[in-house]
Amino acid sequence: MTKRKIQDYISKKIIRLWLDNYTAVAAGDRLDSTKPHNSGPKPVDGIMPGRINLIMLNGAIESLSQELKAVVYSRWINKLPLEQALKIFGMQKAEYLSACDQAVDDIYYQVNGGATITKGALSLVDAIFRS
Repeated sequence: MTKRKIQDYISKKIIRLWLDNYTAVAAGDRLDSTKPHNSGPKPVDGIMPGRINLIMLNGAIESLSQELKAVVYSRWINKLPLEQALKIFGMQKAEYLSACDQAVDDIYYQVNGGATITKGALSLVDAIFRS
C-alpha cells in the first residue's frame, strides 16, 4: 500500500514553528530548520515564499476570538514572560497553555481552510479504497 500525501496541507507543527518564529516570518526570513511550508507563489509572482506564510498566519490570527488573539499576541508576538501573561489574564498556567493550544488549533483550521483531515478519517478512506 502506498502512503497518500495531503497536498497543500500545513501541519500544527508548522503553525507552531511560524508562531515561535513570528518575528523572523514577519521579516521575511526563511526558516531553514524545516522543509518548505507552502508550495504557493514563487518569487517571479512577486510574493516571496515566507510572505504568503505571513499573510495566511496574520489572517488566521485576526479571525480568532478576542481572548485567543490576546493570548497569541502575548505569547508569540510580544513574547511576554509567562508570569506577566498569567497576571494580565488572571489565569492559571494550565488555563493559559490550554488557550495557547486552542489558538494553534483554530489557526490550523483557518489556514487549512477546512481541508484538514483527521488520522481516523484518512484510515477510513484507505479502508474504503482497499475494499
